[in-house]
Amino acid sequence: MKLTIDDVVICLALLLGFSTSLVMLIANQSWGTHFPASMIAFFAAVSVAALIYRFLGGSGDAQFRMGVLQITGSAAILFGATWFLGGQIKDESTLFQTDGEYAPKLAEKQAALNRAKEDVARLIEEKRDLESKLTEVSKGRNGDIIGQIRSMRPDDPTISNIRRMIANEDPPFQETLRQLPARVTLNDAMTNANVYRICLDTQVSLFQNLDTQKDRLRMRRNRADGNTGYVDMVRGGTIENAQVCTLPARDRSFDIQITCADAAQLFPDRIIRCNGLKPVWQPGATTIRGEMVTLGALPPR
Repeated sequence: MKLTIDDVVICLALLLGFSTSLVMLIANQSWGTHFPASMIAFFAAVSVAALIYRFLGGSGDAQFRMGVLQITGSAAILFGATWFLGGQIKDESTLFQTDGEYAPKLAEKQAALNRAKEDVARLIEEKRDLESKLTEVSKGRNGDIIGQIRSMRPDDPTISNIRRMIANEDPPFQETLRQLPARVTLNDAMTNANVYRICLDTQVSLFQNLDTQKDRLRMRRNRADGNTGYVDMVRGGTIENAQVCTLPARDRSFDIQITCADAAQLFPDRIIRCNGLKPVWQPGATTIRGEMVTLGALPPR
């Protein structure tokens, strides 16, 4: 069979169109090139048009219409194939290019995440080691401090300060559950020692929401010489002169009443001794009314 010039041209168009479109597509996917989808579709459409024209019975009745545009014959085949294949190739190329562009970034981020996880694991391990070492150091230090205290003389200034902290209930030596400042006065009509009478609102403020007996307290006074005196007491009732307790706390002359015996313990700089229920005052002293003390709520027995 002898091929005509037309046959040779059609075969070359078929071969070149198909091979060119295939090479472009492979290059985009494998080598990162960016041949437009319309160009790839055009070469593929040339091969399709050549195939239909020469080997599948011609293309005289073929039509391609887009809006008011209408094309017939081989041109219809060429434009129609280009339009159809271009859309398909563009979609697939976009998906592949997107995956190709983001795959390295995703791998980089994943590597960074793995490094961060390794760093976190390392830091957690270092934290555990430091906590373990700190615990060992704290145990050794506590043992050294206790040993040093035991080796001190009773008249050592540090021991005196510790005694003062205990007497003042400074941290960490608190024995009371809550502390409240208050004004005190002496009631020489009260007979029993270690008993107090108090304004009801002061009582409530001191013991509110505490799980205790709500009547045992410790009255403490810091004296001018730096020492602290305290007396543990139980409630003997409320103050009979209710008018005092109706005033705001800041305007009252006193919140709580105590006996002479307890006052002598707390105010040795004011009271020499008690003569029955009456105080024997130090020279120049006549009253303790309005003096500030600290009330502390004692825990249950």
